[in-house]
Amino acid sequence: MEISSVVEYKEYSEIAYHGNKKKNIDKFLREDEFDLSIAGDNWLGVGVYFFEEDIKQAIDWCEKARKYKHWSIIQALIASDKIIDFTNSTKNYNKFIEVVKKVQEKDKVLEKLKKWYEDKYDVIVKDDFINPLILDLMHFHEPYDLVRHTFRVKGRNKVYGTNLRAMQVQICVKEQSCIIEFEEVNRDEIWKLCR
Repeated sequence: MEISSVVEYKEYSEIAYHGNKKKNIDKFLREDEFDLSIAGDNWLGVGVYFFEEDIKQAIDWCEKARKYKHWSIIQALIASDKIIDFTNSTKNYNKFIEVVKKVQEKDKVLEKLKKWYEDKYDVIVKDDFINPLILDLMHFHEPYDLVRHTFRVKGRNKVYGTNLRAMQVQICVKEQSCIIEFEEVNRDEIWKLCR
């Protein structure tokens, strides 16, 4: 099966934030490496997830989405020249959909891919949610460092009289070598920035 390239070779360099349990943050700092997020419902596949330039989203992830009691935030500089970017054009999205359709057209291929993915990562792949599988298949086919996508911020509805919604850019880092430097954000600094 032919897979067209979605990988862009362009300069990317941004500050991003990762929220996690405090004990995991301490481990990452001690070992100078992150644990991969592996779950069947990871929107962008297996990797290390960050919120681009938005510490508030990392805090909300810890407090609201995961309800961690003891958490912390890492600020990282992420730089790459090999990315999949769904934030600024429909070109990459259309190429991605092309791959999805090719996989879906061949039932046996999709079932084999799902079995491979489920065995490799010990997750369940839902029939109506295969983007993680497809993005990881694309990474296997043509390695890239990270994937970016804009998502609506859950729980923040549009304001009456407007059609604008709060948005966030999530980054899924596939190759940790593009995490150039990182440090824990001082807790006092977090309160100043977001409260």
